[in-house]
Amino acid sequence: MKIEPLQVGMQVKWRSQARGVSKEKIGTVYAIVEARKNAFAVLPDETTRGQVKFDTPYADQKRYIVEVPRGGKTAKSDYYCPRVTDLQLAGAEVGKVKQTVVEDEGHIL
Repeated sequence: MKIEPLQVGMQVKWRSQARGVSKEKIGTVYAIVEARKNAFAVLPDETTRGQVKFDTPYADQKRYIVEVPRGGKTAKSDYYCPRVTDLQLAGAEVGKVKQTVVEDEGHIL
């Protein structure tokens, strides 16, 4: 089910696969990155490379950065950039809104 356009703060889910294991991920749309804009520029300054779960700063299409809490004792989150066609609404919108749309090309991690 394709659900464009999404908005910051919406809760989404998608399935990812790594090493032959398929997992459902659930997170909150953290930022909307317009085509040909730097996706790394919207991440919080304190974000480490280990928290960034995508490797393409620029793309020819609009993308969504999704924040997924790690859970457990840590307050850290990971940041994903799943395929737009894989995203589905996961439930009610989440109240915290952090970023909106990338308009400048700040820093790269």
